[in-house]
Amino acid sequence: MLKGLLQSLTCFRVGQVCHEVYAKRTRWKSQATWEAFLEEGSEYSDEGPMLEHTNVLLRPEQFIQIRRWVLFRRDIEGLADYYSIFCDLPESNLHFGGKGLTINEVERQTNFIEWLYTKMLEEKKTDSELWRYVEGPLAQAKAYKKYRVNGFIFSPKSHDDTVATQDSGVCMEATTIFRASRKDKNPINQVTKWYGVIKQILEMDYTDFVEVVFYCDWVKVKDKNNGCKLCPNSNLVMVNLNRPKSGDKYLDEPVILASEASQVFYSKDLKNPNWWVVIHSPKRLTKQVDNLSIPNPEEFQQLFDDEPHLAHLLQLRC
Repeated sequence: MLKGLLQSLTCFRVGQVCHEVYAKRTRWKSQATWEAFLEEGSEYSDEGPMLEHTNVLLRPEQFIQIRRWVLFRRDIEGLADYYSIFCDLPESNLHFGGKGLTINEVERQTNFIEWLYTKMLEEKKTDSELWRYVEGPLAQAKAYKKYRVNGFIFSPKSHDDTVATQDSGVCMEATTIFRASRKDKNPINQVTKWYGVIKQILEMDYTDFVEVVFYCDWVKVKDKNNGCKLCPNSNLVMVNLNRPKSGDKYLDEPVILASEASQVFYSKDLKNPNWWVVIHSPKRLTKQVDNLSIPNPEEFQQLFDDEPHLAHLLQLRC
């Protein structure tokens, strides 16, 4: 079955993928010395920067976007209680940490943070972890050209443009609200894969701790005509990178935590110049190698459940 799957993938029509992926893999394999593997700051370490940083000053809208996203994704103890009071809704009816929220929902979360900031000052609760997140990071951040996390090495697009490899493709899964129209009173919550390109890798200083975020251009995954679609012949995911979601307004959602990211590779579709094929990148070798196990048939089946287009390709080949 595995052999058939590999044969199917090699039949994919965009021939440049093989060359680009091979170049990417041989680049890091050639560095796989024992010393490099053990070194704390090497590309095989679990998480951390790989190149020197530069200091950048956040724009006002960036500060608001990052503070809101990090606070709601971390879901710090006590946050839900305060948000329930602010919204005058039971916790079970609150929508936390999703992506693709409506402008009204993002604005409500943003206004809530300002309300909570004032309330915690009045209650003199400024020595908690929640307060640090509500107060937000310092305006000055560290920007990295390379960062390793989750078994991947990421770079912003500006760095990709200067080298032969592509490490700026990013994917995350998040609960997304789908509505048939703006007046739809029965929206559907669905776990969705979001695809994007990293613009900045930022380390935010919260005084007592740091948070690393990716500031990205995101594909309009809800737009099946101009954003994200399935190839009718192969069932592979295709995205339009030329028309990303807006990310410059304070109510936009260009941010994710580095810990939420997985890596994808975009291969340009030669027949459709505005579209790219999404290929999920394999994880690199890390110091957690001893925790890896030989995959069993159930795990291969899970792969097909998570990536149904692969099962479809295998059926076509067989």
